[in-house]
Formats: sequence, C-alpha cells, structure tokens
Amino acid sequence: MLRTLSDYHRRIELGLDDIRRLCRCDAPDPIMLPRARAALGQVSIERSRFINQVVVPRLLVGANYASARDMLALQNSFAANRLVSDQHVSRWTDETVAVDWQGYRSAAAAIWRMMEQQMDDERGLVSRHLEHVYL
Repeated sequence: MLRTLSDYHRRIELGLDDIRRLCRCDAPDPIMLPRARAALGQVSIERSRFINQVVVPRLLVGANYASARDMLALQNSFAANRLVSDQHVSRWTDETVAVDWQGYRSAAAAIWRMMEQQMDDERGLVSRHLEHVYL
C-alpha cells in the first residue's frame, strides 16, 4: 500500500516538475501545458481513488478512535483540496491562461504547494497508521 502511494506521489511530483518547467517560459505552450495539466489531473484523480477506496478502508479495519479520526481528517482535507483544485482548473482554462499568463503562474504555484502539503500529510499519516494494520 505504501509502495503504491509512493508511486502515485512520484508521478504527481514528475507532473508538477513538468508544469513548473513550462511555467518558467515567457509564454504558455498551447500544446504542452494543457497536456501536462491533464496528465497531472489524471494521476491526482487516480491517487484520490486509491486513498479513498483502498488506503482509508484498509486502515480503518481495527482502527482505534485516534486512527479513525485521522482517516476522517485525511478524507476531509482531500475533499477540500479537491474543491480548490477543481475551482483552479475551472478558472484557468486554456483561454484564461493565454490571457493572464502571470496570473496563472501565481495561481498554479499556490496549487503546487497545496498538493505537496497533501502528499506530505498522506505519507506521514499512512506511515504512522500502517503499524496497526495487518496487510
């Protein structure tokens, strides 16, 4: 489970690196940026499903109150971050990115920090609670 989660995190980090590299350009790449954004969105959705459908249910088996509370907090933060991410994607279409490249880059940087914090939280939480679960 931790290995699969680490793989998702690695793929997300690679996707973030791609978008960061593209954001260092003077203008948006109308072909590569949408592809990179779509790829990052896809792996993020896959990771979300894995957390909600595999990780949390497995960690809840035999969980004590503190562990169950932590899992609920993880799911709540995931849902809140997903909402922020969905709003970001809705706001920053290919057209709005082209019109306000600097604005997009600033908004994207905030999303990157949020995603990195989420991954750190997941790693810590899952590692802490795996010792209580027979896998």
